[in-house]
Amino acid sequence: DGTSGAGVEAALLPSDVGAYAIPDDPEDPSAGGWPARQRAACSRAACACAIALALAAGALIAASGARIPGAPSVLGSKKLPEPASGDTWKWSGSDGSKASEWQWKEKWGGAGKAYQSQGGGHQFQSQGGERHHALPSNPEYGPPQLTPMDQRPYDIPIQQGSEGEGPEEALNATGCAWAHYRLPKAVYPTHYNLTIELTALTPPAPIYGVVSIAVKRNMSLPAPSCLVFHVASDVTIDDMQVCDRAGGKCSQGGTAFYNPDWSQMQVELVAPVTEMALLRVAFHYELRDKLTGLYHSKFVGVGGEEHSIATTQHEAVSARETFPCWDEPGFKATFNVALHVPDKEGTVALANMPAVASGPLQPNQTLRADRPLPEGMAPELAGPLKRVEFSQSPRMSTYLLAFTVGNFESITANSSSGVMLRAWAPAATQQVGKLQFALNIAKKALDEYERMLGVPFPLPKIDIVSIPDFGPGAMENWGLITYRATAVLADSSSAPHDRQSVAATVVHELGHQWTGNLVTMGWWDELWLNEGFANYFEQVVTDAVEPRLMLLRQHVQYLSRALRFDGSPDTHAVRPSVAINSDSGISSLFDAISYDKAGAVIYMMHDYLERTQPGAFGHGLKKYLEAHKFGTGSGADMWAALGKASGLPIGEWVEPWFSQLGYPLIEVLTLSDGSAVLLQTGRFMQDLTHTQIAFNGKEGEGGDEVAGSWFVPLTYRASTGGEMGVRVGSISSTNAFFTVPPERKKLGGFDEAGTDWLKVNYMGTGYYRVNYPPHLWKRLVGVAAEPTGPISDADLANLIDDAFALTLNGRLSGVTLSLARSLGVRTAHEDSFVSASYESWLAMSAGLHTFLNLLSNSAQAGMREGLVAGPGIELIPRRCVGDFRRFVRTQVLGRCLDNLLMTPPTKLAGGGGGAGTFNPAAESRGRTRTQLEALAPAVVLNLASSMADTRVGVWVYDALRPCLHSPEEKCALIEAIPPDLRHTCLAVCAAFDASGSCWRLMLGQLPFADKDPAYRFALMAALADAPTMTLFNRTLWFTVDSAVVRPQDISSMISLLANNARLVGARTAVWEFAKANVQTLSASGGGAGAFGFSSVLQSVGGGFASEEMAQDVQIFLELNEGLNVPDRIVRAVMGKIRSQAIWLENYGADTCAVLAAYHA
Repeated sequence: DGTSGAGVEAALLPSDVGAYAIPDDPEDPSAGGWPARQRAACSRAACACAIALALAAGALIAASGARIPGAPSVLGSKKLPEPASGDTWKWSGSDGSKASEWQWKEKWGGAGKAYQSQGGGHQFQSQGGERHHALPSNPEYGPPQLTPMDQRPYDIPIQQGSEGEGPEEALNATGCAWAHYRLPKAVYPTHYNLTIELTALTPPAPIYGVVSIAVKRNMSLPAPSCLVFHVASDVTIDDMQVCDRAGGKCSQGGTAFYNPDWSQMQVELVAPVTEMALLRVAFHYELRDKLTGLYHSKFVGVGGEEHSIATTQHEAVSARETFPCWDEPGFKATFNVALHVPDKEGTVALANMPAVASGPLQPNQTLRADRPLPEGMAPELAGPLKRVEFSQSPRMSTYLLAFTVGNFESITANSSSGVMLRAWAPAATQQVGKLQFALNIAKKALDEYERMLGVPFPLPKIDIVSIPDFGPGAMENWGLITYRATAVLADSSSAPHDRQSVAATVVHELGHQWTGNLVTMGWWDELWLNEGFANYFEQVVTDAVEPRLMLLRQHVQYLSRALRFDGSPDTHAVRPSVAINSDSGISSLFDAISYDKAGAVIYMMHDYLERTQPGAFGHGLKKYLEAHKFGTGSGADMWAALGKASGLPIGEWVEPWFSQLGYPLIEVLTLSDGSAVLLQTGRFMQDLTHTQIAFNGKEGEGGDEVAGSWFVPLTYRASTGGEMGVRVGSISSTNAFFTVPPERKKLGGFDEAGTDWLKVNYMGTGYYRVNYPPHLWKRLVGVAAEPTGPISDADLANLIDDAFALTLNGRLSGVTLSLARSLGVRTAHEDSFVSASYESWLAMSAGLHTFLNLLSNSAQAGMREGLVAGPGIELIPRRCVGDFRRFVRTQVLGRCLDNLLMTPPTKLAGGGGGAGTFNPAAESRGRTRTQLEALAPAVVLNLASSMADTRVGVWVYDALRPCLHSPEEKCALIEAIPPDLRHTCLAVCAAFDASGSCWRLMLGQLPFADKDPAYRFALMAALADAPTMTLFNRTLWFTVDSAVVRPQDISSMISLLANNARLVGARTAVWEFAKANVQTLSASGGGAGAFGFSSVLQSVGGGFASEEMAQDVQIFLELNEGLNVPDRIVRAVMGKIRSQAIWLENYGADTCAVLAAYHA
């Protein structure tokens, strides 16, 4: 209607874009000129919904294509000139509907500035006492400037990328030619002005919002005639307006279409976007109880009352659930956020940026004005609101936007560079004191990152927030890092493992602030850039800021997780070769490949460069961050920077590790001259359903797989040298080899006639497995038994992990049992209370538990009297399970636990919430136990429990016996057990007490654990070790009772129950339960790839070992296609089940014969 495009732009852009902004009147959606009777609202539940849409500041559009007769213009006929400071604007509907007048005294964003409503006299003041750092004036950081694109260095034209496959129809109902999962690149957002109003924090609570989005045309592509963006299906659109600024006027136009499969809203424009468009959307939805988008989290305070908070989780594709947006990581933009929240004492609103203004709202200034309350919502819950305004963010992706609202309390620190760090916990939990450890780690880590990377943290503050209900372990939202409570709460009374986990998680999330937030991957197929580097930082930086945790000595854990996952024929490349074009496809990338494999390869390249080109890795990383800050980067960009810094062909070396499946096997051969030859023999697969030849996972014609190769950095040690004798080399391909000459041919050598040993892959720094000839394995087994020998704990753990993998692969026989005996001998002669070989025991425990599962739980359906049926013809003697347990108890554990079992667990030093570790033997010799010595006893104790060592059961049961008669009263004896062993002791007690008294004690202690999430989860884990099927089934049903098990913990509880080592038939029972409750379990948890039925399938189904169970799993999945479990995961699980079945058929009987011989 002739309304000026510039005037509408002033109403939609933030106030510091060259002119002061007229408020969008977010407090009153009706003030846009729509009579109440004609404002249309509809749900997105249907494929094509009928919506009322004002296009070009006044054009009313319906999904049917017909305009509603007599629809008013949005701003009336008045042409709005550019506003100036102090001007007053009146918004009025053409029908005379309610208007609001606002006087802008000063520009929003400065501390202490204010604006005033003429009618109400309300001022928004900056929140008292909050420190606010001035943001950099660099245009890379600030809002979109209205200048040509080539003058804005951060606005590089977006390159056309692969869009993925879409439906066959090229056109939808609007005529918009877009049918792809990825959004078009013809326009991209530059700024969001978002207001979210939370009527209450407890459902039912409507959420109202309005967002104004400035979008810019990509001048390298044709002018678009449609806007395509994301909005979730349960978000109701109340009003929508679009204006093309370039023409100076807004005109009427077309229709809109919604694609629920891809959550895409497609809006047809009357005229193409020539330069910039402005989109304003008003919307509402209900506060959700699931763990994505903007959701409700409830918890019980220490006084027993129920409390609520509202918080967000947007990674990977859930920002669209909170507000309409371009919800792809490459579409980075600046954000201005305002929150309308309950105006109650103690209510805190947090967002990515600091709050700069806050003040009460009058009822007619809220977004909910004149709207009916939802059914079931009491009027008193819809109390007064206040508005909290946050300063403008730098350019960032939508998945990093975050806010949380509730009654929180905090502690504060400042980094050396002046960045404010605050740690928040819900006030009613009284847990804020347990955030001090995390805050201290964060402060030191932030200093270390700035020193190491040479790039200052660009935001003025970092908030660390403990959330009661949270899907992933933590989320790296820029400046507002949210955590599951168990991932961030720890103090001096916490178990060493819990403190280590908190430190590693805090460091991991801070690492994302640079690799992920400052520089972001363009699309999810390079998620590894985020997670791989954060995984690497987690180890290196944690070791730098808290060396007592000895995390670098535990690198083998990270390596082992990746190698086990990546050994499947159905793994995926770090950088997928196929287009990621579905939500489930994105979710499936959040796995051990993107995290642990990428991190292990980065760790390997870092180790190699530091040994050959010291300082090159850090220098190249710094150059990469500087070149791409506030924008996007790719793996190619990273390798180019490292290559330039080192002068080496890093990209050529690294490419196969990221584009090919799996990893190589290094075979060691020995020659008669005493030398050893290292050969890269191709891809290793821990799977017996495939022929064991070299594969790289790239399909050739006809689906055949062709041989591939990797550039493999090598490290090795020989028997002639200590740590200083570590050597470095490399193998460039399968056509190359590396020779290790004998260092003392006259005295020994690596051949059969010699006496020297060789350990390849020093400390597990390389991403590959190693196999040795039998005579070298025999020598390594021998030196492994020496407690002070040259084989370190990390090297022994790496040997053990490789040996179990090679055994299950069919390449090795007998070595694992020999290594187990050597570890027992090594431990029995160690100068420590139990053991300093934590990594070795962890690897051994994992391998032995795998064997126990194969022998006892794999073929329940084929059980006969006296026999356990294997997957085929072979029958395994049922006594084999008992023989295996007896072997571990007598030949491995032996007398390793004697020192521990001499003293009741409640009498050990360190109990009662004291120092957190017990040190009886170590302290008597005048020293404190190391972290590895503190971690090892719980691992050994847990293994003894699984192997039915009655000594440990009696040891714990006798200590807790006084509490068993009153299970619902608080048991002080539990607190008397040192934190190192407390959680394990609870599980031991529950597993051994067949009467169920210990199990009932654990259940009765749950009400006393609300203040300590780690303790509560330990009690739940103990319940999973139920000794009888009756109690086991009760625990199973707890998993779908949110009053007992939080949704975020369902997946972990299901896995713990399936791995109950003492109860025959536990895994089968869990699988049947999972099938019967598939909808509840598939909807459990939140966060991409971390939860849902895929997790249940892997943790439960992956433990079976019979063709019968493989078919059962396959049939169930075929009947439940709607679960959307990625095909790759299904193939991997099915392959694992069948591979384990083949192993039992081929090697199970022989293994049982060997075990029986030990007890003949």
